[in-house]
Amino acid sequence: MNPPGGDNLLADARSALLDALDALQAHHGALIVIGAQAVYLRSGAAVVALAESTKDSDLAVNPRDLDDDPHLEEAMTSAGFYLNTNRQPGAWLNRHGIPVDLMVPSALSNRTSPTARSELDP
Repeated sequence: MNPPGGDNLLADARSALLDALDALQAHHGALIVIGAQAVYLRSGAAVVALAESTKDSDLAVNPRDLDDDPHLEEAMTSAGFYLNTNRQPGAWLNRHGIPVDLMVPSALSNRTSPTARSELDP
């Protein structure tokens, strides 16, 4: 396996994003592409100062638009993703080690701290 960040970084990251979106297609109404991938999708060939690539993808998940039992973990693992060992909830890696993060806005996450990312955070 080649380490993530090789010559095809942008293509690999975009592929991971598309694979995650495909895996979560049943929940497409609850997903929003955010972060650098969203900028790249919207800016196209615009002449602006952008980083040339990003190695991850970020998807915001609106829990209000999910089914009562959405099976997100099952959908991601069935598509070949596995949980990242960084102890951050929603952090996934594809089989090539490219990260895809599923994030819930803090106001919708039922967390007591607006900056907490996991149950372990104070």
